[in-house]
Amino acid sequence: MSKSTKIVAELLFDGYNEPIKDGAVIYDNGKITYAGTAEGSPNADLTYKCKTVLPGLWDCHVHFFGVKGASEAEWNLSSPISMAARAIYDAKACIEAGFTSVRELGGIGLKLRDAINDGTAPGPNLYSAGSALGITSGHADSHNYPLDFVRKRAGEAWGSLGPVDGPWEAVKAMRIQFREGADVIKIMGSGGVMSQRDSPHHQEFSDVELEALVTEATSKDRIIASHTHGAAGIRAALKAGVKTIEHGTWLDDELCDLMIDKDAILVPTIFIQQRLRDFGEKFGASKEVMDKISVVADKHKETMKLAYQKGVKIALGTDIYSSGMDSLVPWGLNARELEYYVEDVRMSPLEALRTATHMGPKTLGPRAPKSGELKIGFDADLLLLNSNPFSDISSIQDKNNIKAVIKGGILTVNNGL
Repeated sequence: MSKSTKIVAELLFDGYNEPIKDGAVIYDNGKITYAGTAEGSPNADLTYKCKTVLPGLWDCHVHFFGVKGASEAEWNLSSPISMAARAIYDAKACIEAGFTSVRELGGIGLKLRDAINDGTAPGPNLYSAGSALGITSGHADSHNYPLDFVRKRAGEAWGSLGPVDGPWEAVKAMRIQFREGADVIKIMGSGGVMSQRDSPHHQEFSDVELEALVTEATSKDRIIASHTHGAAGIRAALKAGVKTIEHGTWLDDELCDLMIDKDAILVPTIFIQQRLRDFGEKFGASKEVMDKISVVADKHKETMKLAYQKGVKIALGTDIYSSGMDSLVPWGLNARELEYYVEDVRMSPLEALRTATHMGPKTLGPRAPKSGELKIGFDADLLLLNSNPFSDISSIQDKNNIKAVIKGGILTVNNGL
């Protein structure tokens, strides 16, 4: 029989509204049964105290790849067993950083999810796309390797067909991800930065392919997340009915208006852009990649500020994928993205925290869980802090300030509760 638990906090942030002073949240059987003022709150079997309590955080753009750097060789030649072993520690680093839910947009997350859900490995609630879909010569291709090798590697490491062309081949690739249990579908709607011979400005999937993909995803109650940097790819994705735009580097006034009109969500990834610019060469990025990121990194920040000012819906994403603190974009540094939103995009700490709480589940469309807010009946995913993130958003990055992490009503991280 479970015991009801009450968390009493100097500040309670419910994921959306202004924080409540002297608040309390109560949960039982993995669900929240009360959230409000501490005064007059119901009794519970157990009571704990902290400075701030808020929903467990969401990172809506991550990858479990189990690699450390940016070299094409590492990605294509690493042992899938070694990659999986590293990913287990990445999942642990994620939840220890206060992130109780992630949307994984390409990687081994579907398999890692099983190990987390059966209790073998600690980690966040993992909502995965399985393998991302892309065209031959596009961002999902490895341009310096033979195409036959790329397809074979895609099957062995990622459980996919590899690059696909034409609407029916694309739909078949999507259906394979459905078969594996994908919660969301990830496509490469434009060229990228870390691929060798494509341009971030170029649309990749054609309009016909996009229409087929969106129609099929919608029929299965999934939404599509589209990696799109350039204006052409963003416009095509939105017109086809894509619901989340990943990166969105060349958004402009017209495209921001289109995002609002289509009720689409932007998932910025400032963290990876800055880390790749500053440390990419050290971790094996090619000259082509470094040339592209030198342009993208600053443009991306500028565009995120425009999107925020225009009122585009934004959900936090980092594009974190690498294993260990001695790597390019380390798991466990997810909260750095919040600081960029406050310092560079000029959000208030409240607005930044909404992107990582209230907005997180919305990036899953009809498959969204009851999460990201402290509401009766919602999942008891909680972050307990020794600090006040409304006065210092960067304080979440300090592990000494994370008092506890509760996932589904289970005390998963305990640093002195």
